[in-house]
Amino acid sequence: MLAAAIAIGALAGFATSRTIGLFGFTERGLQPAPQALLSLIAETLTLLTVVAWQAFEVRRNRRTRPYHDATSRVRPDLRTMAPDR
Repeated sequence: MLAAAIAIGALAGFATSRTIGLFGFTERGLQPAPQALLSLIAETLTLLTVVAWQAFEVRRNRRTRPYHDATSRVRPDLRTMAPDR
């Protein structure tokens, strides 16, 4: 999640420097080329990768969690509940 926050911050700074300016710096378009374009692509890909990874983790956790409803009961494993001898 930290990677997503850093990518969002970098993209926000990129957009801000090209619109209203950031700390006195104002840039136009994708200059300097190709560094601006490469930065834009790298941060966007980072953000998309983190989002896809988190979506995969959520789906994986939903599949591995046992399903419980109001009428079902999970039977305890008697081997783990047996008293020590």
